[in-house]
Amino acid sequence: MNDWKKTLKNILSRDNVHLSSKRVITALAFLLMCAAFISNLYWGFKIDPVIYESMKWIVMTGLGTIASENFGRTNPVPTIPPQVENVIDKIDPDK
Repeated sequence: MNDWKKTLKNILSRDNVHLSSKRVITALAFLLMCAAFISNLYWGFKIDPVIYESMKWIVMTGLGTIASENFGRTNPVPTIPPQVENVIDKIDPDK
């Protein structure tokens, strides 16, 4: 059961530490859309099309933003780890 909680937290958090509100809202909107679809399919409940479309746009926008996080991330100038700096100092002490 602990692995299930850890997996769910990893899915809903951006840096595996803090929960991302974008991801939580998108997941909840997706679950509500699934519930609306199943209730319409099996029990004949009619969902207002405006509400369904709104939820659909929330889910699509949330998934699009979450997917674009990886493409829009700019990495800072790479730094040399201390282990490599020590090796460079030994090779070229006049650096």
